[in-house]
Amino acid sequence: MKKVLLLVDQKARDLASVLLVGEYLSAMGIRASYCNKGNMLAACERAKPDVLVLSCSEGEYSDLARYVAPHCKIALMTQEGACATKESTILRHTMRGMGVDTYIKGLSRVYLWSDISKRWLLEEGVYPEAIIRVFGTSRIDAYRQADRRKFDPQSRIRVGIANRGAFINPTIKRNPIQNIDEFRAAEGSHRAYLDRNREWEDWIWHGMASLRVTLDLIEMLAASGQHEIVFRPDPYENYRSYDFLKTKYSCFQINVDPILCNFIDEIDVLVTEFSTTGTDALLLKKPVISTQKLIGPRLAEHNSLKNHLNPSHMQFYWQPESKGEFLKTLNDCATGVIPYSPEPERAETYLSDFYNWPADGPSAAYLIAKDLAALCHEEVTGEMAERHRLEYREHPFIQRLAHRTHFPAWLVKKVLLRPLVFDLRNAYGSFRRGDLEGHMRMEYYWWQREDSDRAQKIFEKLKKTDLDICSKAEK
Repeated sequence: MKKVLLLVDQKARDLASVLLVGEYLSAMGIRASYCNKGNMLAACERAKPDVLVLSCSEGEYSDLARYVAPHCKIALMTQEGACATKESTILRHTMRGMGVDTYIKGLSRVYLWSDISKRWLLEEGVYPEAIIRVFGTSRIDAYRQADRRKFDPQSRIRVGIANRGAFINPTIKRNPIQNIDEFRAAEGSHRAYLDRNREWEDWIWHGMASLRVTLDLIEMLAASGQHEIVFRPDPYENYRSYDFLKTKYSCFQINVDPILCNFIDEIDVLVTEFSTTGTDALLLKKPVISTQKLIGPRLAEHNSLKNHLNPSHMQFYWQPESKGEFLKTLNDCATGVIPYSPEPERAETYLSDFYNWPADGPSAAYLIAKDLAALCHEEVTGEMAERHRLEYREHPFIQRLAHRTHFPAWLVKKVLLRPLVFDLRNAYGSFRRGDLEGHMRMEYYWWQREDSDRAQKIFEKLKKTDLDICSKAEK
């Protein structure tokens, strides 16, 4: 049986999209298994897959790709979000100018969200056309079967808040002060994503300023008595820090559902700063309100990154400049007095161009799985085999572990490199932090059957639609 190993990069963002592809692969007779960022090397050693599917190919992913390349094909299925400019698209795929090594030349497949992205990447010669497939993204397949929530004028307005507080309220052991020291040496690196002439403390200022505005708005909404607040912390954030708000405000609840569409389904309006979670809401024509202008003019002193300071997708978000305007915009959006976006027609064009939405054909998960199944049976060309040979190198983790334990590399791989070792290590680390559930929201493990069952339900609904579409196409 052919085998495909799929990476769940971030459980709170791409769990459903990856598991849906896996469900289709299994239905096609391909053995699908999963790994996360913590155990992906060990999972590769165990599964010996015919194809490894990554979400990006820089940094540690590049190390892994080079290590397994002589033994299996590598596919790239991006999950980060649509990049609406040529510059951001090229940066996302190459990390050009960021000082980060990427694995590009040895890829056997690249699955893209749009034909525009394909054109930009071909113009820059990033990938050969033969390996590119434009299927849209399985990340939004879940919305194809979603039950659309209709606003009930007799009930309270359900306001979703997508927070970005990982930099000031992290699940990791390091606090912001330690981060300042660590990232000062990495200014401009891909880890910090800092603009030139910026420091890590600028990042912390932005996080604190954004949170201050969010807490003020929560207080205002709770005082109105007309709103229910559904708060969704950052995936890398310690969500328990907000438990006090549940005691303070009876209308406040915390959402930690790893499948994002479940959060979008249950709200009437989304409030965020610049997160692309808002584009998920736009898919279902849910209004999105940005808090960025409420932060004030000092924001530009601390952050000038194009993908953070009024990025292109924010033109479709409402952007009030005062709390009074915010409250009026929110209520008008929810009740239909104003449209879900300040430019609804352009928003629909944007979603069509970069998200391939709405899609009338089979789901992206089905199309990607079908192509992966074919890739499993393809022979590796001489050119690709040579690229893999040239790209091969020992994985840095194995080298470090062998050096630290004084064991030879082959023994490290045979004895210590087991997925369970990594799973136990990660679970123990999160237990020590007292944030096991929050940690699990970041990383997917095989024992989390509840999450798998949620994806299975989405798959069962999608499968019926896909079979109907395919049978009609055959006729």
